[in-house]
Amino acid sequence: MEVAKVGDFRLSEQRNLLTGFRKIGHNTCSDTTIGPNCTTDSGQTLWRCTMDPFPESAASNLWRHTLSQIPSQFGKLVYLANLRNPNSGRYEHHGLISYFGEEEADRTLRQSHEEVFAGWIERTLEQQQQDLEHYFENLPEADLPSSRKSLVESWIQVPPYPRFVPAGATLAERKLYEGDLDILLGLLKNEYGAAGVDEDA
Repeated sequence: MEVAKVGDFRLSEQRNLLTGFRKIGHNTCSDTTIGPNCTTDSGQTLWRCTMDPFPESAASNLWRHTLSQIPSQFGKLVYLANLRNPNSGRYEHHGLISYFGEEEADRTLRQSHEEVFAGWIERTLEQQQQDLEHYFENLPEADLPSSRKSLVESWIQVPPYPRFVPAGATLAERKLYEGDLDILLGLLKNEYGAAGVDEDA
């Protein structure tokens, strides 16, 4: 399969660059920069940095538990995007606001949205395809057309997924994300069509 291009980079090359920078910046640190925030797994030489770019709080701990109830990564992404007010850009969740106030709720949900988005684009196309199919399988019946093929065709004709991107995403990340979805939907359309799939569930 020919991989679509984004700017001067193929999507696969762009993915490697982005995930490589993210791993260096967020997850690991070299043994030349060992400090109080660094630990090592037993029996391994790889040092892992325990410093989280998004420090935990009571609100984020509670929210992680809530978000864990959604079975797919893409489902989490959609859910978080739908909590963002399109007019103000602020994230709104009645439960979090009631407990922690508007500012803390907005900060927690915004950071969670960025984390989930980063986790999605770091996945391989194969992993993304499995997760997207899992998302489609768990949609409420009221949101489903006559078949999954029709659902995929609808997404191709009027793409809903650009609005699921967090505001803080870079242009390169947006292009990678949208390019991946374009490829995945094309693959799923062919898969469902070629197999004669007409599934209601």
